[in-house]
Amino acid sequence: MALKDKWQQDRIGRQQGVQERQQQVQTTLSLWQQERQNQASEFREDLEYRVTDLLANYQKQRLEARETLLEDLAIFR
Repeated sequence: MALKDKWQQDRIGRQQGVQERQQQVQTTLSLWQQERQNQASEFREDLEYRVTDLLANYQKQRLEARETLLEDLAIFR
């Protein structure tokens, strides 16, 4: 095998190695992005639940305070 042929084969091998690593990086990035999107979605759902619960509790407390004030007002009449 001529030196030039050997060099070309080595070059092709290196190029294939680079392409394989690029594909691995691309696959890893895609998986990472998908996982990140899933985490963001779960975080949003959890946050929405917590905010809804907090607002419901606040509304309940306001109604209870209103009832107490109305009862106190009725006593003074």
